[in-house]
Amino acid sequence: MATMRKRLSLEECREVAQKATQEALRKVNIPKVIKDDLVLGTRWNGDLIIFELYLPGKRPEDALIISKATVNSCTGKVFVVVKYEGDESN
Repeated sequence: MATMRKRLSLEECREVAQKATQEALRKVNIPKVIKDDLVLGTRWNGDLIIFELYLPGKRPEDALIISKATVNSCTGKVFVVVKYEGDESN
């Protein structure tokens, strides 16, 4: 009889995403003015939990997405895409 693997909780997935995102953003220069206003959005797609770090805009479509981390709640695997290229002026 096969045993079912316990899914990771939302908090566990958030921790996995946070560590992977911090590593991915290590080489990106994000100005303090942006860092101070960042928001974490969370959404689900089946077993995947998607965490987007973004700077809100006046309208939702004006938001500046910094990064997107996708965590598989069954396996704990994470994939991070950095969408912000940095600002060399700061």
